[in-house]
Amino acid sequence: FSEGWDDNHRFVMDKFEGMVRTARALPHLDGALRWLHLQGVVPTEVLERVHDAGFVRAFLDGTLDATAVRRIGLPHSPQLVRRTLLEVEGTRVAAQTALSEGLACNCGGGT
Repeated sequence: FSEGWDDNHRFVMDKFEGMVRTARALPHLDGALRWLHLQGVVPTEVLERVHDAGFVRAFLDGTLDATAVRRIGLPHSPQLVRRTLLEVEGTRVAAQTALSEGLACNCGGGT
């Protein structure tokens, strides 16, 4: 979920890709890993179950006030919105998978 970020950004975004490469290269995990691919981003109604609907809408459409943007710690952009929605969906899918299969991991991060 790190595409489109400046290489000099204060968060090291390519660490997530490195984690996937490392996991795939571990011989004792060979054949034990099953990679799940997201079918899309987290639905807005799911976000609104745990966050204020006004905040969700403002985040999605880029109208957060300066205080909220400062609390997030990252400049608002379409890339940030997409990355966030993918990360949350990855976490949601990983949690559902862990409940049904006993173990799962989201390699997408969670800034």
